Amino acid sequence: MSASFSRDTIARADAEIQEHLAQDRLEDALAPLDRFVGAYRRTPNLLIDKASGMLLAGELEPALAYLDPVLAGGANFDWAYYARALTRRLLGQEQGVQNDLLQAMAIVQERRRRHKLHFDGPMSHLLAKYAPEIRWAHAVDLPLYHLALGEEGDAAQLYQEALRQLPDLLLRLARRRLDLFCTIFPQQGGAQALQERIQQQQQLRSERGPADYNQLLQQLAALHEAGVLSEEEYSAKKAEIHQRIGAQWLRAFE
Repeated sequence: MSASFSRDTIARADAEIQEHLAQDRLEDALAPLDRFVGAYRRTPNLLIDKASGMLLAGELEPALAYLDPVLAGGANFDWAYYARALTRRLLGQEQGVQNDLLQAMAIVQERRRRHKLHFDGPMSHLLAKYAPEIRWAHAVDLPLYHLALGEEGDAAQLYQEALRQLPDLLLRLARRRLDLFCTIFPQQGGAQALQERIQQQQQLRSERGPADYNQLLQQLAALHEAGVLSEEEYSAKKAEIHQRIGAQWLRAFE
């Protein structure tokens, strides 16, 4: 184990997170994880909201003028590349669209690789405890970027795989991002079909939320807190339950 991930370092990070959470300092609580994993949670929401608003309002030139300096300044933010690609496409400036989308995909793939390393490493229990959703964060936007490239088959396959594991929070985010794409490009039938599938998935989750599974998860958590189940046993059993839930939901799309 490297010095960066020594047991003392991990214990201090856990204690720091707990202290911040106890005082409702949620942003500060993310700092220890950011130091290890990178700013995976600090998504520039202002940029997303502003660029999305410009696109929906048809303010294409201002949107481009807003995004160009962001990326010229070295921002390694995939959504900025994606938003600029859409803006250029709407302006009829196809040159550069593919490069922007490929750059966005490359950033997501690298983030996915880095997060997998951390989830498989000594920080895994902290990440599973405080930020389990980042394991699947790539599944929110990666299929969307394939869709924007016209690779509808790849996009459909990635969305299909994502439905196995995406937590509700990330599924809602994926839906919002896809809704924006469908609003801007209503003529793209493949996107509309994928939008309907996500809507169906959300409906299934709301109607068929397995109370028995939820109860079992609560019981497992209680056993873990009581020390009956080790961390490894608890994680394995919880993963098995989530896999069963995912399989149950996925059968509706086969």
